[in-house]
Amino acid sequence: MKGDSIVYILQLAAGREFDQVYKGPETSFRLTGLQTNCEYRVRVCAGRQSQDSTGSQELYGPYSPSTAFSSQKQEPVPPCADLTTELAETKKTLREERFIAIVLLCGFAVVAILFAVVIQYFVIK
Repeated sequence: MKGDSIVYILQLAAGREFDQVYKGPETSFRLTGLQTNCEYRVRVCAGRQSQDSTGSQELYGPYSPSTAFSSQKQEPVPPCADLTTELAETKKTLREERFIAIVLLCGFAVVAILFAVVIQYFVIK
C-alpha cells in the first residue's frame, strides 16, 4: 500500500455513454476542442497502482456523480485603462452605499431617541 501511485480517470459524457479523456496521476486536466455554448457532463474515478513481485495491479474506486458544465467563449481581457475606470466606478458605488447606510443609521437613531422621549414623557406624568 505504501508507495503505491494514485491514478485518476476522467470521463466525458458523449450522449448516454462516457468516453475516457484522461488517465494519469495529475489532479487537474484541461479539456480542449469543446464546442462553445454546449453542456457537457464529466465524472472522475481514483485508483491505486501497486507494484509488487507478481506484477502491476490496479484497484479503482467508484466513479463520482457526474457534474454538468457549459463551455463558453472566452472574452478578451479588457485593457488596463478599462480596468481603472471600472475600479473607480466601483469605489464610487461603495461610497454612495456607505453614505446611504450612514444616513439610514442616523435617521433610525433620531427616531429611536424621539420615541424614547415621548414614552418617558407619558410614563412619568
